[in-house]
Amino acid sequence: TPLEEIDFSAEKRLGQDSIEDYQALKRLFPNYQRLDRALLLQAHAQGAIGDLDSRMDTLRELTQKFPQSSYWSEAQYLIGVDLIDRGKQAGQAFNEFKKILSLPMSPFTALAKYKMGWCQINLGLFADAMQSFVEVLKMRDKVRFDEVSDEYRRTDIAEEALMAAVWPAAEVYVEPAFSAVRTPPANNATTSRAVTVGRLYRICIMVRNRTKGRRMARREERGKRANTPIVT
Repeated sequence: TPLEEIDFSAEKRLGQDSIEDYQALKRLFPNYQRLDRALLLQAHAQGAIGDLDSRMDTLRELTQKFPQSSYWSEAQYLIGVDLIDRGKQAGQAFNEFKKILSLPMSPFTALAKYKMGWCQINLGLFADAMQSFVEVLKMRDKVRFDEVSDEYRRTDIAEEALMAAVWPAAEVYVEPAFSAVRTPPANNATTSRAVTVGRLYRICIMVRNRTKGRRMARREERGKRANTPIVT
């Protein structure tokens, strides 16, 4: 069954009920010790039903009212993700992700750095993007993803970073080299180099396009879910 034909109305009604419960908790018990967690759960519920504006407001409320919260990094990360998904400027999202780097290293440090790399690609900063992905690889054995929910463990972030690094690497190293040898002098050594660089270029472009295609497909799927109308 195509995604756009699936009826999510029941799930959305449950999500709306959850949001109302969290809002009532905040209103009736403003000094509740775990209000930061309630706000995060409310934001997740708002995202699940496609209410992205309210979700952003809730995430901002959490980060501003609870700067010492153990959920601050996750909320800040989701702010950056929402900005990207809503088509905002990559520079604005980059700055939101960067705020996480000032805190002790956590899984969200690696996730934020990975997203920063994609922001840099969108800004045309390919060398910086490649460095961001390399830093994610270096974090692989320094962070424990068993500390976060399954939502953030569905993919191997180091593997994703390795694949993503091919694109900026192609732009920084392979594309200039390929251009330089595209019409080489007629001698065996240079011709051999041209063939080698040409093959590497084609491999890099193929991986780059596949990586880009996967990201676009995931974004389109999230968009379809968010835009599914609520049936009352």
